[in-house]
Amino acid sequence: MKSSKIYRLLESQSAVKNNRFLKYLNSPYHNANKSIIILAELIIKAIKNDEMLSKEDSIKAIYGEIDIPDKKFRKLSSDLITKYQNFITQEEFESNKLLQNRLLLESIQENKIAILVDKAKSNALTIFEREPEKSGLFFNHMYALNKSIYNLQSEYEKKMIKKGANRNINLDALNSTLDQFYIIEKLRLACDLIAWQRIYKINERPFEVEIMLRMLDRGELLQNPVISAYVHIYNMLINRNADEHYEQLKTEIPKNLDHFPAEEIREIYDSLLTYNIGRLSIKPEYHLGEALGIYDFAIENDIITDDGNISPTTFRNYVVIGLRNNEFDRVEQFIKTKSRLLEEKHRENAVNFSLARLYWYQKKWTKVIQQLAIVEFNDTFYNINAKIMLCSSYYELQEYDTLEYSLDAFYTALNRNKELSETKTIPYKRFIMYTKKLLKLRDNENQEVQLLINTITQDTKVNGKTWLLEKLQEKLKQ
Repeated sequence: MKSSKIYRLLESQSAVKNNRFLKYLNSPYHNANKSIIILAELIIKAIKNDEMLSKEDSIKAIYGEIDIPDKKFRKLSSDLITKYQNFITQEEFESNKLLQNRLLLESIQENKIAILVDKAKSNALTIFEREPEKSGLFFNHMYALNKSIYNLQSEYEKKMIKKGANRNINLDALNSTLDQFYIIEKLRLACDLIAWQRIYKINERPFEVEIMLRMLDRGELLQNPVISAYVHIYNMLINRNADEHYEQLKTEIPKNLDHFPAEEIREIYDSLLTYNIGRLSIKPEYHLGEALGIYDFAIENDIITDDGNISPTTFRNYVVIGLRNNEFDRVEQFIKTKSRLLEEKHRENAVNFSLARLYWYQKKWTKVIQQLAIVEFNDTFYNINAKIMLCSSYYELQEYDTLEYSLDAFYTALNRNKELSETKTIPYKRFIMYTKKLLKLRDNENQEVQLLINTITQDTKVNGKTWLLEKLQEKLKQ
């Protein structure tokens, strides 16, 4: 049974959710098939107690015999999966008050239940007014709600509205909510497309952005913080020099966090980080600090966390950006305090590697070597980047024999690595090549040193470039 789809499905869910599913199945309104309940109880019990559950035992418990057609049991398992799909749909429906009230009004109209109209309309409008989140989906629901309210009016009332009498009904509301839904979703799609175009060769043009921006000449639409945010993001994507939009977005978003669903907030902060990283070559002293500030805010407010955890990549990126900005104390404090947010299986290695990096930037070469000795190199990223730190540390400590041996071993390891493509190994191989040339240079060979400086400076595919150039500049000063 363990390999069956229904077993794997229930195993992937929490015990609390599986218990709610059993309550759902025991409701006669949702399920009248007792065999489905028995099968679900058997599987959930086996998962809870970590017991083996065979298909034969399940069949016997359900049917009292083993000799039944296999097709019958497969059908029962399939029905249980269908019931689970209905269950999660029901849970989502019960948690979504906007959708509930929208569908209630549509149902009242469909079933012509006039007695419920006023109460349902009043309740729905109150709930929508109190809803803090104003994403595109909110305006989609709001448009459908206003349309239902409009359709619930008598034909006479509609005619009077169209003539201008009692104009407070909601044709204006219909138009406004439709505009806001359209603009928010179109801008989001346009931003997604531009972002994807930077990674893949996609020829599609952004979706009617010019039309939307003309619509935004009506200033009241830009007062919507969600629309304003995506206008800023769009401008940051199409223009690398959009600091004004960046500053406005960074200022506006913390004030309006509750207007966005968690997924969109994360996308917005990803766009702020991406913009900063894209500007590092132009204003590194500003954008490095900005990126750290964005990371701090996003971590403290659980914006870029999953179930309270930060990813090893986020942890690593923070450390690298902080070190590049010479924020050594800040990085050390981050490693000490935020490592608890890493999943336990990643924590020790991430901390050890990050501390080695910190010591490298602090030029504590012996400590670098000692720290890397306790890093587990089962991750390709740790493995190859640790070798660069090791080799440069050996050079700084003038352990040249060890360095030569390490460079050869590094090159062999790159050739044997099956995870990295040839293209990805090139920057590391060039680091090895240039370090070997650095080793061979003698004092007063300024012409050869300058030639190598020029070569490395023009090389766009070399790791450790800053360190190599720094060592060559030292050679020139000797």
